[in-house]
Amino acid sequence: LGTTCMHIAAKHEEMYPPALEEFSFITDNTYEIKHILRMEQIVMKMLNFSLSGPTSYTFLQYYLIHLKSLVSTDDHKCLVLLSNYLCTLTLLHDQPFSSYRSSMIAASCLLLSNQLLNINMNWSNHYTQLTTYTEYDLNECMLALTDLHLKTSFEDKRTSSLLRRYLTMINNDDLYKKRIRDIIYHSKLQDEDDIFDLTLDEFDVSHMSMEHH
Repeated sequence: LGTTCMHIAAKHEEMYPPALEEFSFITDNTYEIKHILRMEQIVMKMLNFSLSGPTSYTFLQYYLIHLKSLVSTDDHKCLVLLSNYLCTLTLLHDQPFSSYRSSMIAASCLLLSNQLLNINMNWSNHYTQLTTYTEYDLNECMLALTDLHLKTSFEDKRTSSLLRRYLTMINNDDLYKKRIRDIIYHSKLQDEDDIFDLTLDEFDVSHMSMEHH
């Protein structure tokens, strides 16, 4: 069963999945190709041939596309950056959000981004129609998301690389990027020197990686 699930996952995710012979080989030829194929039929039938569903990231991209015409270009850029950052945080710290639907998590990321950016403080009928959630529906998930956002730090191994990556992405003089930087790193960096040091570290790591290759 385990080998068959690996085979199915490889076919689903990889452009060039390993050949069936390789999966048979890793079982020390305990199971032949015909056994793996038979188990694949059983597994797929049990799953009703449904291997994946929309994630919070999927819903978020859908929401952002539909909101593009309703806000300014810079506001939309800010929404995209900040809501994607928050959404990624929920994937890295999935335990507090395991009881919420993916669509609700995405809507909460969008609502919190709206509030932090002060773009549209009111969750209007349009948002409710788009996401199917009222602001009240999102209260509990929003509290968990806000708590996660405030507690995220460079000391957390799960989020340190994410913070550094976003810092590199938004470390220039574009006004909309400054807005995002102020929100994400408001209590995580003491001054501009910290930003400079971290981006230098990021450059050094990338440079060393290139030299290694």
